[in-house]
Amino acid sequence: MKAERAFVDSGVFVGAFNKRDSNHERGKSLLKKIGTDFKIAYTSDFVLDEVISRLVKDIRKGRLRKERILERIEKAIQDSALVRLEHVSESMFASAKTCFKEYRDKYLSLTDWTITIMMRDFGISTLMSFDDDFDTIREIEEFSSITRIG
Repeated sequence: MKAERAFVDSGVFVGAFNKRDSNHERGKSLLKKIGTDFKIAYTSDFVLDEVISRLVKDIRKGRLRKERILERIEKAIQDSALVRLEHVSESMFASAKTCFKEYRDKYLSLTDWTITIMMRDFGISTLMSFDDDFDTIREIEEFSSITRIG
């Protein structure tokens, strides 16, 4: 049975798009699950920014290459019927900052906390990510339903 939804973290997109990335095959494999194992995937504008920034930094091939990267990302994320790009609201960002400050023992970035808050608010329990720091949030009751695959 196909699960409803998953959330995709930046590392999965970066791995899938960059052939030289150590997670290239894993990233491609996870993205192929969208539409088969999962009906739809979500990601955020904060994640999209991370993806573009990391790919441009990793590849560094000049202006034409940057434009190609942007085109591929637009096609794969922004223009996809299988991936919903959501915007981090002011209240989500405020909640993420609160968690960032409150849970000092968790090594999540502020963007990671926005992902966690968005997943909680949207009722999404599956996270596609290579970042095992997300595994530590299961100790927090309000995030205990989040499971990372990757």
